[in-house]
Amino acid sequence: MKTNSWLIVAIIVSLLIGGVVSFFLSQKQISPKEVALPANAQKIVDCFPSTGALYSLNWPAGPTYLLDPANKKVIGVVYMTETKEQVETVLKDKFIPLKNVGLDIEHVDFKFWSNGHGGYEQPHFDVYFYSVPHEVHDAIKC
Repeated sequence: MKTNSWLIVAIIVSLLIGGVVSFFLSQKQISPKEVALPANAQKIVDCFPSTGALYSLNWPAGPTYLLDPANKKVIGVVYMTETKEQVETVLKDKFIPLKNVGLDIEHVDFKFWSNGHGGYEQPHFDVYFYSVPHEVHDAIKC
């Protein structure tokens, strides 16, 4: 019976230590890694409100890089797709590669353009992978 008591105490202490370590790690401010704009990316738009400048390797499919016009730093990547199934594929197939190149993804936004938009006129979804909080990219005014 004494062995079981020590085992229970050891488990509780381990859980407490793990919780404390997790708490302190979550409080650490980690600045996003900077991702360089590829040299062969073509400028698509100088500035789009709440998004920034757009540079693409393969317009309109993507990746299209989003740059903060104030500091010219990459703040995200967007992919455009025409079907809901393609959105799911983008989420599965693009998320990990973006993490692998160093884009710390803070959040993902989706937008459906029922009439398309300049440069891509057919109805489609935009899937945005941002490395900055909403407040940062929403503050971009052109």
